[in-house]
Amino acid sequence: MTVWLKPLCDQSAEPGPPAHEPRVKRGPTELVSGLFLDGGPLRRAPRCRSGTPWAGTIAVANQAGKVIASDKVHTGKLARIRLAPGTYTIHGTFADATRNGQPIETEPQTVTITAGETVREDVVANIP
Repeated sequence: MTVWLKPLCDQSAEPGPPAHEPRVKRGPTELVSGLFLDGGPLRRAPRCRSGTPWAGTIAVANQAGKVIASDKVHTGKLARIRLAPGTYTIHGTFADATRNGQPIETEPQTVTITAGETVREDVVANIP
């Protein structure tokens, strides 16, 4: 008799976005992005999963640092922002997550949008 044991997954309580970003595929020239927290206490689960996007606002700035687009997102949803091809900086502000009474903001992320491609790049705030 052969017995296979599947090991449990050790991951943080807020596991962050899916791995391997940016994800690029043919489609509308746009950015797809979600707000994620990453961190928290370690937990064991039958399988590893990515986190769920949080509610808040995702902002897109041009190379001069001027915000040129933004989108409010609800929990579990992703922003879809049509952009001209180019390189941008994106960041997010959480609606329902605070640190010391202030909304949590993500670290800025650079993303390049190419004509005829949809780019998935999430923004993340690390928590202890």
